[in-house]
Amino acid sequence: MQIVYGLVRTGSHLVGRHLANKYNYTYLGEYFNGGNGFLPKSTPENKIKTLNNNCVIIVHPDIWNDSYSDKFYDWLFEHELHLTTTDDVERQFFSFALAVKANYWHNFGTFKELQNYTLERYWFDNFKRSYFKYYDSFHRIKTKKVWTLQDAHKIKDNGKYMLTQKTHNLTNAQIQNLFTNKEEILQWITELDIDKIA
Repeated sequence: MQIVYGLVRTGSHLVGRHLANKYNYTYLGEYFNGGNGFLPKSTPENKIKTLNNNCVIIVHPDIWNDSYSDKFYDWLFEHELHLTTTDDVERQFFSFALAVKANYWHNFGTFKELQNYTLERYWFDNFKRSYFKYYDSFHRIKTKKVWTLQDAHKIKDNGKYMLTQKTHNLTNAQIQNLFTNKEEILQWITELDIDKIA
């Protein structure tokens, strides 16, 4: 089993699909995310029992409305993990905000028309919780490999699972200008310790 552990918008699905192709494993993606922002009725602890060794899964720490249990994290940190990270948290968060508001998470060759959005503080609070959970768990992690978003262009298509592409080619300023409350969002981002590096 290959497990990708990282924050949202760090290339985790690209890495996961690449690993599934490399090892000829089944790609299960965010296997423990039940959709609609909640963990599934079948708890992660129960879903763990259904996994086999020939799969790739992605875990984003506590990003949605529910948090994983301590028992789940005990299981997770028994494994060597592929970590995904980025060195630009400001762009990362605006990319997350855009994905949330435009419902545009992955690109497989088609582009979506974008408009102007207003982001609610609720989404930043979810991201912030996940951000600190990720970095606060580093002392428990056994690292298999660190993948940085800035090196994503070096990952080449290598099998049956099509690799995700950039969802947009906008500059940081262009992304930020899509948000009517850009200045407020930039102020929120100052609550993150952007000097943390995986």
